[in-house]
Amino acid sequence: SCPPGIFCSPGSAFPMPCLPGSFSTSWNISLSSLCALCVAGQACAYSGLTAPSSSCEFGHYCPLGTIYPTQFPCPAGSINNFSRSLTSQALCASCPEGYACATGSGTLAQPVVLCALGHFCPPGSQFPTQYPCAPGTYSRLYGLSRQQQCTVCPAGFYCQGGGAQVTGLCSAGYYCPAGSIIPQQSACPSGTYSAIRGLGVKDGCVPCPLGNFCPEASVEPIPCFPGTYTDNMSTGFAGIAAGAVLVNGNASSFPACATCPAGFYCPGRGNIVHLECGLGFCSSPGQAECSVCPAGFYCNRTTTSQSSLNKTQRCPGGLYCPRGMGVIPNHGEHECPLGYFCPEATDQPLACPEGTFNPQSARASISECQICPVGYWCGFSAINGTLHPCSPGYFCPEGSSSATQKPCRAGTYRITSRGQNQTDCGLCNASLFCPAGSSIG
Repeated sequence: SCPPGIFCSPGSAFPMPCLPGSFSTSWNISLSSLCALCVAGQACAYSGLTAPSSSCEFGHYCPLGTIYPTQFPCPAGSINNFSRSLTSQALCASCPEGYACATGSGTLAQPVVLCALGHFCPPGSQFPTQYPCAPGTYSRLYGLSRQQQCTVCPAGFYCQGGGAQVTGLCSAGYYCPAGSIIPQQSACPSGTYSAIRGLGVKDGCVPCPLGNFCPEASVEPIPCFPGTYTDNMSTGFAGIAAGAVLVNGNASSFPACATCPAGFYCPGRGNIVHLECGLGFCSSPGQAECSVCPAGFYCNRTTTSQSSLNKTQRCPGGLYCPRGMGVIPNHGEHECPLGYFCPEATDQPLACPEGTFNPQSARASISECQICPVGYWCGFSAINGTLHPCSPGYFCPEGSSSATQKPCRAGTYRITSRGQNQTDCGLCNASLFCPAGSSIG
């Protein structure tokens, strides 16, 4: 006869054991299908069993037909530390809050694990670093179960999340309110700066000092550029500096460094005030230094602008204005002298051309130079405005520029000055020789 745990197929020479995962309590069974599946909650680890070989292990469950007591572990995020007879995965308990449960948790070899520092573990967590504290928070405690238990990052620091401590100090030029997530959380606004790290409030940003500007997130004040200035605290921008193109005549003003106005200058960097150019000088807007008043103009104010010169400060005709002139031209000092003419906006008298003279001062046009009359010459020596008589032996037609303009022809002479033409030359005496230009004869 065929004993329990064995089946004897018809015609078989040998009995066959029930397979692992099954057993039999009956005699004389003839088919393997008549072996019973292992009871749920137990394991049948060997062949030929007449009863289950063991109970299911902690951390596992054993459905019908289970072979080994550790064949079916409870999945990660669940636990079985309470029963050795679980029959299905659904009976595995959810991992408790504050802990993490790997696959098969519930045994001494695979215990539940406290949630890691910087993390929290709600029910059903699978590993201790599954849920990091959110950016802007951290945690120095094990076993947290929800985000609300993470500590808010303190002011002056930033926390990237998932840390057991703050990540670091706030960067210079920035401030970090509580809950900040990056070191450049909030920039110090334009017009302020901060040279220190770890600033927690905007009020800790320092107002930009006079003569400087501070763009957003400044670590230190920047001196205003040459050609600009600021007499205001909390200036935030560079403005239009010396040498920059003033588009459509625009100039900068607070909250930027102000463009130095025309007639003033702002030397170097960090100017708090704009300085007057002074007499004899002028400037355009945005200049670091003043220009010497140009020739032909006068700068009689301490704040003369370059643009005003052509409008109101051109040297008038009949007077002259040398470079750097700082007074209104007058007839006592700047009058065009005799023998000269001075057009408008000239810096020095212009001599009347040779063959002309000018007996009056303060003349403005070349047309006021007069043609030298007959009998006289008007050359370089006539620039004082007086007429010079033609030399003996010569005659001077109108417009002459030399005392020997025209010599008396050979055979003639003239003993006196102021000859006007050849007919003023007399015939040479028969006993004398008179070459051209003779003054005796």
